[in-house]
Amino acid sequence: MSAIPVQNFYYIFCYAWSRFDIGRKAVRGAENSPDVLELLTKVLLSEVRTAIRRGLDRSYISRYEDLGAPKGRLIFAETVKRNLLNQMQVHCGFDELSHNVLHNQIIKTTLVNLSRTWNLDQSLRDSTKTTSYKLDDVDEIRLRPSHFRRLTFHRNNAHYDFLMKLCELISACLLPEEKGNGFFFSQVLNDPDVMGLVFEDFVRNFYRIEQNEYRVSRDRMRWDVSAANDEEDLTKLPVMETDTSLTSKDRKIVIETKFYKQTLKPGAWGSETKKVSSANLYQLFSYLKNMEQQPYPANKAEGVLLYPTVDDELDLNYQIQGHKLRVKTINLDQDWQDIRRDMFQILDLAS
Repeated sequence: MSAIPVQNFYYIFCYAWSRFDIGRKAVRGAENSPDVLELLTKVLLSEVRTAIRRGLDRSYISRYEDLGAPKGRLIFAETVKRNLLNQMQVHCGFDELSHNVLHNQIIKTTLVNLSRTWNLDQSLRDSTKTTSYKLDDVDEIRLRPSHFRRLTFHRNNAHYDFLMKLCELISACLLPEEKGNGFFFSQVLNDPDVMGLVFEDFVRNFYRIEQNEYRVSRDRMRWDVSAANDEEDLTKLPVMETDTSLTSKDRKIVIETKFYKQTLKPGAWGSETKKVSSANLYQLFSYLKNMEQQPYPANKAEGVLLYPTVDDELDLNYQIQGHKLRVKTINLDQDWQDIRRDMFQILDLAS
């Protein structure tokens, strides 16, 4: 998948993050970016500079200091324990507005790490270092995935959401050098787990944003099954959840997305004919069969097994036990308008 153009890669992420409004503006620099790392760095720098101009977010944080005059809360036990009164001081705790909050720490750490990334252009490394200096009252941290899970956003800092997603993606792809002196960027396109989730979110949000004929959701359903002995046995069955479900008054389409380097698998017993993954087909067919107990149009649901590709294209159509089932690829190595057109054609809609 490394042949996906940088611009298309960024469009896909902006849809996946439900922030395509920002993507329309930021992607204008993609044509001059030779790779994903450079593009993400340029976008990050642009967004950080915008945040600095509008004023970095601040929050009250607790500080504790030995002071010559009381301020805030007098910590009497600590004052007595350390015999501070003989030094004409008291230990106090007080809340102070500060830029040194987690989301700013994540930004600064990401900028500093990029400045130490050897496969990033030197001019951009210099820019990330210079920009990090503007957060001089913000600490660097040892960045971990758990930091991003702790983030919360409200009306006053909602603009940080996109910045945090950029930082999380960049941080996930920065691997430490063997000598521990810096980082190198691992191409995220080569990680099928990450890109599988991104591609799934892209497809769902594309249809949510770009059309209004279908309601877009993820369907959760239980197996159409009864317990042979103990009803408690039913709780052990996994809940089925579709990647993308599109529903109109007379049509239900279930789209199951997969992200593989090779769409078709080698045939069994040395066959030269490549095959669609049986596991993928069984999964999609299970959704369709278990929807048969639901009201129309879900009981006549159609299925689409959708793969990304940059070379061989595939469009297979079947009728299986009363359900239409389509195996389709979407070519990501083409102009974005052509990708958009093909996404609409999957639903037989005009773009």
